[in-house]
Amino acid sequence: MKRAGLLFWGLAIAFALYLYAQFLVRDLARTVAFFSWLAQSQGSALIVLYVAVLCLRGLLLIPSTPLLFIGIALFPPWLAYALNMIGILASSWLVILAVRHMSLGPRLERKLLRHPKADHIKRQTQKYGLPVVIGWSFFPFAPTDLIVYIGTLVRIRTASMLSGVMIGEAVLNAIYVFGGHRLLAELSTVEGAGMPPF
Repeated sequence: MKRAGLLFWGLAIAFALYLYAQFLVRDLARTVAFFSWLAQSQGSALIVLYVAVLCLRGLLLIPSTPLLFIGIALFPPWLAYALNMIGILASSWLVILAVRHMSLGPRLERKLLRHPKADHIKRQTQKYGLPVVIGWSFFPFAPTDLIVYIGTLVRIRTASMLSGVMIGEAVLNAIYVFGGHRLLAELSTVEGAGMPPF
């Protein structure tokens, strides 16, 4: 049963990465246009779909940044912020459950912790715990999912893991969401005013 679960998970990851490449890399403009149409016609359905994708993102190894920018473009700032925080915490919790309850630990440890950098992260996480999770979650170029996987493997408590992710991501997402909305507003003002004559 566990082997079947791992096989299903691997297939789901492959399919999700294909969809990510197809709709969030190659054709992002059309994807944003579709979600904009959905926001106008089915706002509640869009919110449910957006949160569902965010929740499953960590399990499916989908990068979060394109989804965050879609949320910034579609939702008011506080709603985009709240939805992203809900999605990030739910995604981290699902990753923790998967690693702990599907006997993925030994398999992941052999593959994930083989790289020297991953081993360094493991040692730092074992030594410092929560501050490492907070710092890693805040750092914009480090995938939060990686620290959740590694932290779970080295037996950081679920409450500590989720607290660290929440603190780090709360600050980073505030910068992204509210800064992104302000930038979009300023760009709209510039476009509305038109270019100055030469």
